[in-house]
Amino acid sequence: MTTIYPLSQLGWTAFFQQQLTLDEWTESTPARVMAQHRSRLELCSEQGLFHFEVHPAGPPLTVDD
Repeated sequence: MTTIYPLSQLGWTAFFQQQLTLDEWTESTPARVMAQHRSRLELCSEQGLFHFEVHPAGPPLTVDD
């Protein structure tokens, strides 16, 4: 069973939302990095837990981002 957390419990605040355009807000899923593995990150969002494949050309991400 997957635990669902509201964005506020994941550390999301109005400060972060103000940094997004309306298009970015509607096309993106805010998530928190919960764990880092060799080639993937474990993310938690309001939709649940999911994995994100790390690519060398992508931005550097770490736990709690």
